[in-house]
Amino acid sequence: MTFKSYGVLLCCLFPACSSMMHGYRADQARTQMERGQQQADFERMQQQVQEVESGQQLALQSSEAVRQELMREISRLRDELTTLKQELVALRASQAGLQQSVVDELSPRIAVLLQQAMRPSAGGRTGRSSGAGGREHVVEPGQTLSRIAVMFKVPSSRIIEINQLTDPDHLRVGQRLIIPE
Repeated sequence: MTFKSYGVLLCCLFPACSSMMHGYRADQARTQMERGQQQADFERMQQQVQEVESGQQLALQSSEAVRQELMREISRLRDELTTLKQELVALRASQAGLQQSVVDELSPRIAVLLQQAMRPSAGGRTGRSSGAGGREHVVEPGQTLSRIAVMFKVPSSRIIEINQLTDPDHLRVGQRLIIPE
């Protein structure tokens, strides 16, 4: 005979035993239900842990993808910066070449203009006629006797003689000279 059979037999013989048996079965059913609830809670928690772990894994993968994308972007920007630096060097070299071209082109023109400016003119401060048989010239900053002589196409000795210069190497700015014709 099994325990259950003994329980039925005892319940029949002892009515108080029947009430205990009924209580025992209720306790067993409640315990079974609690175990089922605990098992369901455990499985639900396990599912949540798996979801969290899966989320963490996705976050790690996502952050790794973002990191890799940032590294690619940094590399691209470095390449672009290198290219820009090379272009800047090339532009500077080109600019230097252009500057030299401008200097080469304008230098002869400036020289011609300077020569024209240094020639005696019919009017103005330079070249005014004086009563002593020549033109009057006012010495300007940086001018020397030899430069004035070249400008008027006259020997410097003639300028020294007519103006009675004692020290022809020391002309004063504003000094008036008579230039022979």
